[in-house]
Amino acid sequence: MQKILLLFASFLLLSNLYSQPLAAYHDYRQHFVIFDNGVTKSIENLPVESYQIGKKCIPYVSNSGQFKV
Repeated sequence: MQKILLLFASFLLLSNLYSQPLAAYHDYRQHFVIFDNGVTKSIENLPVESYQIGKKCIPYVSNSGQFKV
């Protein structure tokens, strides 16, 4: 049993576990906020029309209809 636990623990430590460092949301004031590698940035003061979360960037359409990255 200990060998299985040791094998499992070493697999978890040696494997490359990566999470996506980007997130986007609207806060309680409807500001568009981006979380990027531990830093929270308020990007737009008005809610955006749409957004997508990519690997390295967050493209979105602002409230005025402009496409931004």
